[in-house]
Amino acid sequence: MTYAVLRIRGHVTQRPEIKDTLRYLRLHRTNHCVLLAQTPSVDGMLQRAKDYITWGEVDPTVAAMLLVRRARLPGGKPIDDAYVKANSKYPSINSFAKA
Repeated sequence: MTYAVLRIRGHVTQRPEIKDTLRYLRLHRTNHCVLLAQTPSVDGMLQRAKDYITWGEVDPTVAAMLLVRRARLPGGKPIDDAYVKANSKYPSINSFAKA
């Protein structure tokens, strides 16, 4: 299962452990979203930062749409099926999102 995690609050008056947790989750700015696999360590970090983030399970079709519309490679180039096929074991973005 994959979580979509969205940061909804800023950094004013954050405790240092919350700031570190948000950094570990790669949520550096308000309204940024990341996709994370469900693991016990991720679940613990989500609970620790629950007052600054929101999260939920993401459907594979929504994850694929998010990757196509928003994912960028270094240099600002959008991700496509050719890149996924060349750099992973998956033949397309849709199969990558389902994994």
